[in-house]
Amino acid sequence: DSRSAKVRVTVDETSQTLLFDVEDTGFGLGSDHDVIFTPQYSSKSGAGHGIGLYLVKTNLDSCGGTLEIGESDLLGARLSIYIPK
Repeated sequence: DSRSAKVRVTVDETSQTLLFDVEDTGFGLGSDHDVIFTPQYSSKSGAGHGIGLYLVKTNLDSCGGTLEIGESDLLGARLSIYIPK
């Protein structure tokens, strides 16, 4: 793929919530949606430990936050993280 790699992080705030959007120009999430928050899951063989998104989700759950996944207008994936104030 000839697209240049980009990551875009935006932060927004309401009176009750902080929103962090993380988007990239990667290949998206494909059919991995159901398993990406599972401990030790990685889509890349031999790379990483597969605990990053699991830890994010676990910490968000403990503070009442949420995480949504979807497609980015950059043609990759988007993770939207909502944290209550």
